[in-house]
Amino acid sequence: MPTPTHSLASRPLALFAFACAALGGATSEARESDYEPPSISLGQNVELRPSIQYRPRFELNSGRGDFAPGNNQELISHRARAGIELRVSSWLVGLFEVWDVRVWGEERDVIGDDVADGVDIRRVWLELRTPGDGAVRLRVGRQQVGFIDDQRLIAPAIFAQAGRTLDGVMLRAFAERWEGALFYFRVSESDAPPVADAPLPERNFAGAWMRIVKRLSLHFLYDDDLDADLHRFTVGAFYRDAHDFGLRYYFDAYYQTGTSGSGASKKRIHAFLFGGRLGWRFKVKSKLTLEAAVDVLSGDENLDDDTDRAFNTLFNAGHRHYGLMDYFLAQPRDNGGRGLFDGGLRMQVWPLPLLDVVAQFHHFRFTAPWIEADGRRTNAVGNELDVQVTLQLHRYFAIRVAFGAFTPDRGVTCVRGGCRDGAPTEYLGYLEMNLDIR
Repeated sequence: MPTPTHSLASRPLALFAFACAALGGATSEARESDYEPPSISLGQNVELRPSIQYRPRFELNSGRGDFAPGNNQELISHRARAGIELRVSSWLVGLFEVWDVRVWGEERDVIGDDVADGVDIRRVWLELRTPGDGAVRLRVGRQQVGFIDDQRLIAPAIFAQAGRTLDGVMLRAFAERWEGALFYFRVSESDAPPVADAPLPERNFAGAWMRIVKRLSLHFLYDDDLDADLHRFTVGAFYRDAHDFGLRYYFDAYYQTGTSGSGASKKRIHAFLFGGRLGWRFKVKSKLTLEAAVDVLSGDENLDDDTDRAFNTLFNAGHRHYGLMDYFLAQPRDNGGRGLFDGGLRMQVWPLPLLDVVAQFHHFRFTAPWIEADGRRTNAVGNELDVQVTLQLHRYFAIRVAFGAFTPDRGVTCVRGGCRDGAPTEYLGYLEMNLDIR
């Protein structure tokens, strides 16, 4: 995707002008509990609920992850979404949603370009519910999954302009002391569509999940890549609790097993992840919350033996858990198979009712050393500091500003361009406006 070149100063100013126009005469209604979404009644228990979103984001990145000076990138991307939800009484819900995702200025020939690369049907599904209580729900179609355990392994990737949707079927059930889900998704398929350059691998994802008394969750997941002869099983548990006096925490652990490859290249999979977060919310008006967190993902010191020890984070929310600068969005891809230790601190505070400030620090290391050609072993990866400020000016409208700085150690350069010392600090800043009516 080509990166357009425009005046650096004009981009955030253009976004600010858009923000003022979008806000208009808005008032501070963002937290009203009696809010009802916009709807159109068609009579006899049939209702349409339209929704729209426009989310432009100005980004300035001082290196794009290669730790080379003078390689800055600045761009504006956007997500434009329009959808319509159909509700028939209490037993049928359907959604049709179109997204346009692109970088401003990417279409340089508006006459000759007749392929709408950024436009896609991102969500379209039909859901049947048991009448009345809706305790059992069957959803079929293209959908997002964001309700499972802090999005540790399955997430809708909300920060990404394109998000993440999965094609398939999900059965959910709700009871007084438990809830559960069974699902199957086709992640990609080998049949090449008319506009594709090449077919994609045949990939599937299925699983079962149950949450008991709103605290303990159990997982059984399966994913495969038939072209790579990959068959992987992930089992695990997640426990979360929070107390009125301020203490809150979660702990989770997952184990992966299976096989990949065939013949002489066949490997057994033995990998794990365990982590946790321990925090305290103070009884003050600003809701000050302090947390400490740790994640340990197993890694592979020897990539050439017959065992794969690198944990795969599947479809998780890497942006949510491993830093705003997205150096570790997907594992083991982003750690070179060497695993990851992430120890961090997080602070969240609301200095004003509509102003949310989050600051977090991450210390990264490989859990298995990177062994260089001369035998040198490297574990140190780097440190990241992020600050994010969100101003919810209206129920429908928010402005978000974020800043991140990553100070690299030798390990991260081994993954990105070749092992070296003295790589420069990289910076990321973005300004985002979000108009979301639903």
